[in-house]
Amino acid sequence: MDTPATHGTKQSRSGNKLLTSIPERVLQDLQLHLEPIKLPMGLVLHEPGEASEYVYFPHSGVMSMLTVLASGDAIEIASIGREGMADVTMALGAEVAGSRLVVQTPGHGRRVRTVVIRDLLERHAALREMLAGYLVSIFSVVAQSAACNQRHSAQQRCARWLLMTHDRLEEGSFPMTQEFLSGMLGVRRATVTGVVAELERAGFIHHRRGRVWIIDRPGLETAACECYAVMNTQLEALAPNRI
Repeated sequence: MDTPATHGTKQSRSGNKLLTSIPERVLQDLQLHLEPIKLPMGLVLHEPGEASEYVYFPHSGVMSMLTVLASGDAIEIASIGREGMADVTMALGAEVAGSRLVVQTPGHGRRVRTVVIRDLLERHAALREMLAGYLVSIFSVVAQSAACNQRHSAQQRCARWLLMTHDRLEEGSFPMTQEFLSGMLGVRRATVTGVVAELERAGFIHHRRGRVWIIDRPGLETAACECYAVMNTQLEALAPNRI
């Protein structure tokens, strides 16, 4: 597995909201071990069944957790932005990952070795309590995602995916290929092509050369299922400010 390259920006705690909420006495210990990293689009950080050497705190960009079937097909079950961390189950003691972790939208962040954060969890009850609460929230998002993938249309799920990515990036546009989106939604590329075309005809988005622009956000929200609001509420509970 390729290791992401280091990122040369100055370290700060402001980019990731979960880090911001860590008590100062715990952060002082953690700060010694945080490493800045680049997160290029499409980077696979681990596959199911692999041990993860690191846990990740995105400062920008979005990571995706995907369930991978025996056929090789995969579908997104949760996404993680600057509101949280990736591989909380590994931090809390899991030996191997249960999903594929891939960079959905490029950005940067920080990482810390799994053995280090496990040691900190042993020594700081406040950190254990915080990460246990975060794990509950992630499981809630995964459960909602499972229901969404089963019951809602590709167009509704695509609109939800676009909105949640847009929330985290706070930008009017971001990279998105139809091939990558078909993998996230677990549908054929032809289906994605049709869905993107419908959203574009409605004037909600504009898609060109691997990049999408959110043109009419209120309109895009009408195209999404109720899962967007539910998941957004679950994520906002982790960080009171909008993600």
